[in-house]
This record gives sequence, structure tokens and C-alpha cells, in this order.
Amino acid sequence: PVTDNHYEAIMDTGSESFVGDDVRNQYNGALLATLEAITTEREEVIARWTHEIDEDSNFVLTGSYANQIQDSIYEGDTYYSDDDALYGDFRYNRFFGETHFLTLGLDTKIEKMDSTQNIVPDEDDFDMNSYGFYIQDTWTPSDHLEIAAAIRVDKIKVDWTDQAGTEIDDTVIVPRLHIKYDHENNFVSRISAGQGYRAPLTFFESEHGILDSGFGIDIDDIEKSNSAGYSLSYDNKRMTATASVNWTQIENLAYIDDSSIPTLKNAEETMDIIASDIVLGYQLTPSLSIGGSYEYFHYDEAYKAHQFLAQIEERAKLMIDYESNGWAANVTATWVGSRDLSEYGYEGWNRLADVGDSNLAKDTDAPAYYTVDMKVSKEVNKNFTLYVGVKNLFDYTQAGDEDTPLFYDADGGYDVGYIYGPLRGRQFYAGLQAKF
Repeated sequence: PVTDNHYEAIMDTGSESFVGDDVRNQYNGALLATLEAITTEREEVIARWTHEIDEDSNFVLTGSYANQIQDSIYEGDTYYSDDDALYGDFRYNRFFGETHFLTLGLDTKIEKMDSTQNIVPDEDDFDMNSYGFYIQDTWTPSDHLEIAAAIRVDKIKVDWTDQAGTEIDDTVIVPRLHIKYDHENNFVSRISAGQGYRAPLTFFESEHGILDSGFGIDIDDIEKSNSAGYSLSYDNKRMTATASVNWTQIENLAYIDDSSIPTLKNAEETMDIIASDIVLGYQLTPSLSIGGSYEYFHYDEAYKAHQFLAQIEERAKLMIDYESNGWAANVTATWVGSRDLSEYGYEGWNRLADVGDSNLAKDTDAPAYYTVDMKVSKEVNKNFTLYVGVKNLFDYTQAGDEDTPLFYDADGGYDVGYIYGPLRGRQFYAGLQAKF
């Protein structure tokens, strides 16, 4: 536990990184310790060949190759990785009468990531191979009803080459169902249900910049999910509206364990997320339309406890769009609701609050905030369009009220993780879009 004596010891570093030993003041430490430079180069090629067998059937062959290199500096440490991914898909499509459309397919993905050039002993090199078979039937028994059912079978093998006992060798069978029903009175219902999965391959899917002592992988299973959802849409000549609710249950969630060296692990708990939203749009004139949306996300306690940063729980948007004679303009206002930060997993920013120094305490109530974005474009001709815009028009930032994301952790060092709002202020941009 943190005590007054412990506080005095960890704060007496012999030199001040920040003026007055306050992370809200000017930084006087080594500049390299604050540098993050991420350089990513990606080359990708894709080819597709379609062969018509007859008027009712064809087959499609697709292949792709991608190479991605990341060469980065994180707060004085370096990270380098070279990733190669090869993908192939062969599918057969056939109409059976006027009510069935059948697809059979085989696909494979081979991926290899190498980070052995790093000086720090990172251990995230991996070889991944997956082979899959899928079948889908789209049945249209009437003009008002469409039912699509599919099932996939995948064999997945992952070997983190620098680590022992962390291989994934699994076969998954996942069904999916989608039903669309047209009610005839401008309303359409959609029902979906199914399962999903992914192999959490790389550390950088979740977090980076914490490489002082390297990091590890302790994954032994793929992430899996069950989901179901319903939406109801309305559409006439001037108004559109959609309301939906979706439920997702996650097993084996990949998360970062910072208790020793940062390590990617599978969570033991099963977690539920419910997302609901409503989206509206109205055409005021042929050139002017308005719209809005509201989203609400419910996360259970286990999911929140494994998050490094607080997730958005409520969000609303108001949009105005104008388009006429080659001109287009958009204004979008976004509101994000307040949150209780104490419910989320990383509380290092609040570990020293018990020592009685109010300058160290961070507020656990993240306030609501809003931002406004604007963009205007002009079509010069059919090939070129000029545009200008501004993001975060009113320059709102979390740090604007000296609510810095920096803090002293329980070991006396400074860290950054107290983040609930924008850290980038007003941003202007302009460009030229070309289409040929």
C-alpha cells in the first residue's frame, strides 16, 4: 500500500522532470523519453478472376499479398516488425431457380510476422495458418422475405515462435443467419444472429509504447463471440429512420496484463456488450438535409475491468448537409456523455490519491463534452474536387482545463493513460481529390 514515507521516497528522484514536480507544468526531462514516431509502410496487391460457367453459375478466384513494415520509436525504445500475409479464396456460385442462390467456398490465409531485429527482447513473432470452408444459401421465398444462412469451418494454427506453450491449434464451426422482411408500408425489419472469432495475433492491436523491458504473449485460445441483433428501418421520399439493438457475448477476450512486463493474455470471464442506436435523416429541400443519431453502449463489469481506457457509453450526433451546383458542405456536432472512470481497468492514475495531496488525485467522473467538425468542397470538373475543413472547431481538449493525461504512478515515474476526451485541438485541412 502507498504510505506517506513511500510517497516521499518515490517523488525524491534527485531531479525534476516537470517544473515543481507537477505533471501539469513544463517538462524539463529528456526529450527522447517523450518521442513517439510511428513509421508504417504497406504494399498490397490483389487479383480476381471470374469465370462464367453458364447463365446460372460461375466461379471466382481471388488472391492477394501484403507486406507491412513498422519501424518505430516509443519513448526512447525502438520497435521493428516485418509482416507478410498471403490470402486465397475460391468460390462457386449458382442460382437454383428464382428463390435460391448458393455459394460454396474454400479460403486460406498464411501470415508471418518477424520482429527479431529488435534490441529489446520482444517476443511477438508468429506464424499463422488458417484454412476454411464455407457454404451460404440465400433463400427468397417471396418479394417481401429474404433469408440468408451460412456456416464456416476453419482450422487455425498460430505459433509464437519465441515462446513455448502458447500455440493455438483449433477448429471452429460458426453459423450465421440474416433475415430481411419488407413490411410493405415503408418499414423493413432485419434480424441477425451468429458466431464470430479471431486469433489475437499481435500486441499492437491493443496497446503500444511500453517496451522498456520488452513484452510477452500468453495467448492460448482464439477470441469467440455470440451475437444477435434486430433493426427496424423506415424510408420514404423525404425521411429515413433506423432503430437497432445488438447483443454480443465475448469469450477469451485478448487484453494487456501490466503486472510485470506487458503481456497479451486471454481473459477468463465471459463478457456481454449491448449496443442500441437510432439514426434519423430528413430532406428539407432538394439541396439541404438534416440528420441525427443517438448511441448507447452497455458494458458489463468484467469488460470494463479489462479496458485500459474508458470506452464511450453515450454518443449523439447532429448533421447538416448541403449539396448544389458542384458545392457540398457538412457540419457535424458530436456529443459524448459522462462516464465513471473508476469502473475501468487501469487505475494507476489514482493510486497516489490516498496520500492526501490533492494535486495527485484524478477525478473519477469524466465530464460530457461536444465537438464540431465542418467541411466544404467544390467540384472543379468531373475529375477534380477542392475541399477545405476544420476538425474540433471550438478547440475543446481534455488538457485545455489542465486535466492532463499525465500522472505519477505508484513507482514515482510519470505515465500517460488518464484519457477520456480529445487531446488534439482545432485542426484545419485542405486538399484536392482526383478521380479518373
